Amino acid sequence: LAGDAASMNQGISYIAGKIAASVGGIAALCQLFAMVLPAAVALVYLCTIRRVRFSFLLASNMVAITTLPSIAASVLCMVFSLLSPVLGVLMLTLGQVVSYVLVCLMIAHITGIPEQHSTLVKLAVVCISIVVKALFIQLVGGTLMASAMRTITSLMNTMGSLL
Repeated sequence: LAGDAASMNQGISYIAGKIAASVGGIAALCQLFAMVLPAAVALVYLCTIRRVRFSFLLASNMVAITTLPSIAASVLCMVFSLLSPVLGVLMLTLGQVVSYVLVCLMIAHITGIPEQHSTLVKLAVVCISIVVKALFIQLVGGTLMASAMRTITSLMNTMGSLL
């Protein structure tokens, strides 16, 4: 089947076409976790510990604060990745930092805690959200990616048996 380069390219394109949608879906799901979980951790802190009344306006503002810098960073990452992969990673890191700073500022504004007393709270919210985000991405994304890798291996074995 892969006697010449054209046949081999066709086989590779077949395998890539079979897994592209699932890998893209996994990446989108992990990006959704990365954007929404910091807002969820901040909302849990505000609603359970600080006894702020939950509202959809509060939830939507928290999600917007974590999502908009990530979207802007993703666009900048695409542009700067053309220059250097390091610049792309730098833009994504900058987007996460801006997102966490904005969440901390919103927490401070809502709770009204003085700056001297809120540093530990902000640090705890950021650290917990990073850990929860990493766990969700590892558990869900890792499990789905392992399944996609088994599919790739199966397809490659099928292609290899045709040789």
